[in-house]
Amino acid sequence: MVGHRVGDALLTRVAKRLQRLVRATDLVARYGGDEFIIVAERSDGAQLIPMLDRLIVAMREPFHVSGQELYVEASIGISTYPQDGRDADTLIRNADAAMYLAKSRGRNGYQFYRPELNRAAAQKLQLSTKLKRAVKAQALAVAYQPQIDMQTGQVVGAEALLRWHDPELGAVSPAAFIPIAEETGLIQGIGEWVLRTACRQARAWRDAGLPPIRVSVNVSPLQLERSDLVKVVRSALDEADWPAEMLELEVTEGALMRNADDAARVLHDLRGLGVKIAIDDFGTGYSSLSYLQRFSIDRIKIDRAFVQQIGRDDGYEALTLAVIAIANALKFDVIAEGVEFDSHRHFLVEHGCVEGQGFLYSPAVSGEDIADILRATGSQARQVIASE
Repeated sequence: MVGHRVGDALLTRVAKRLQRLVRATDLVARYGGDEFIIVAERSDGAQLIPMLDRLIVAMREPFHVSGQELYVEASIGISTYPQDGRDADTLIRNADAAMYLAKSRGRNGYQFYRPELNRAAAQKLQLSTKLKRAVKAQALAVAYQPQIDMQTGQVVGAEALLRWHDPELGAVSPAAFIPIAEETGLIQGIGEWVLRTACRQARAWRDAGLPPIRVSVNVSPLQLERSDLVKVVRSALDEADWPAEMLELEVTEGALMRNADDAARVLHDLRGLGVKIAIDDFGTGYSSLSYLQRFSIDRIKIDRAFVQQIGRDDGYEALTLAVIAIANALKFDVIAEGVEFDSHRHFLVEHGCVEGQGFLYSPAVSGEDIADILRATGSQARQVIASE
């Protein structure tokens, strides 16, 4: 989204910042794309930690390029000579494996190489190959988790969630294959397919005489950075003849902060279509309150990590109340994920969070099962005992 000229300028700023953070005797070099290599001579790996901590803290600070404020996420992998390799190729390959481990653990961190990472890399390659085949064979599926008005019991929406069942591996967790889809670029096509499928399914529920409900679709950071995302969304709505105000797109804090200025413009254009925007997993990222006001947002989703600690941890309860207060102050709607017990529901409703989703009501189920829920209850939520 930033363009080649701004992208090149950003890489130059990153390189200069890296050089300021290492010793004069250390070597900083661009390896390719957005990857850099630092060659540092220390007596042992432990002596690298102060430098690594400085790098992570410094890379969280924004870069100012061509009038834009840009954020990057740094993931660092470390290999040491001679323990992890006696030649450059081996050391780079092993540092790369450690870097991908750092990415999988949330980015903005570092990991030292361990021999077992090579086995993990082989498993990752196998999963990537199988995922490509599954996409080609149209073997992925979309499930829908009902979103409930916890005061009235009405089904007010459904979140579309990607599912993959491999003949050999069985049900593969999205936490395992979504990062691979993002790294390989498959997420672009997969994300668009989920969007179109969800819009068509919502239209099918309505055509069956069922009450129209909001459908929510997750948007990955790479999709948000696509220059044609607004065009794709408009096309999906037109194709399904589904009203824009009944589509909600969910984005994470991290996705917004990767390029805040461009993200704000895209969200503004999407809301111009009438589409609703929700921040997913709110409270687990690093956006500031001032940034929330910049984005065109309709709803905040309280992360399941907070909800599941209700009744167990006063600190998490306080954080949950803070999120609800922020939503109220900024006039955003709010919905909670991971509502599993009636104690969760009672606490949330009592403090102003009326909508929720979670196993207390239903796991993610097929489109046909959602239709059955709506038919059997007249939009009244019921507990569904099922396994995903």
